[in-house]
Amino acid sequence: MSIAMQYHQYVSEVKSPPVDIESLANFRDPYSSLPGNKDTSDAKTAALASGEYVVHWGYDVSADLSRNASVVLAYHRKVPTEGGFVAYADGSVGRITKEQFAGAKQASEFVSE
Repeated sequence: MSIAMQYHQYVSEVKSPPVDIESLANFRDPYSSLPGNKDTSDAKTAALASGEYVVHWGYDVSADLSRNASVVLAYHRKVPTEGGFVAYADGSVGRITKEQFAGAKQASEFVSE
């Protein structure tokens, strides 16, 4: 799930986490000019806008690197009921069951209001 990688690039460049779809969609990372990257970014934005994927906006992936491998940053909308692929805050992707998802740490738990 390259959504997590774009999220990481955003945090690296902007020095704060994206807070919504628009902030990530309007961000053009330094690699966006490479062949295919703009199309990929536009496809991610469309998938997010459609609700196909859920992202925990506002999570600072640079705040506590030691916990990122166990924190769900984004997932397909069907994961809570069917299981499936999730993106962790360290940028890795894994397949989990709905039961594992129910017990997983969500990035939203670490976002201060």
